[in-house]
Amino acid sequence: MHYMEDPYLGRTHKPENFLQRFLELTMENHRQTYASLRNLETKVGVITSYLSEIETRQPEEPPTTPIKIEKQPSTHKVKKQKKVKVGSYALST
Repeated sequence: MHYMEDPYLGRTHKPENFLQRFLELTMENHRQTYASLRNLETKVGVITSYLSEIETRQPEEPPTTPIKIEKQPSTHKVKKQKKVKVGSYALST
């Protein structure tokens, strides 16, 4: 079994543990990115509806619905991240 020595902490780490942590961080990043994209899709939908309404009404008519863009509640918790150095690699935790 191979171990990577951490010169900063003076201990060794299994590559499997490093890979597991990397996968966890990657999946969390994916979840956060997905939630952000859904928020953007919602906002673009609201703006598109508003612009469509503007195009179909008469120039002197005010819009029937005010534009209101709100951030949708996210489905993930954002936690503070810190950098951890493992060998020559740096991970955010």
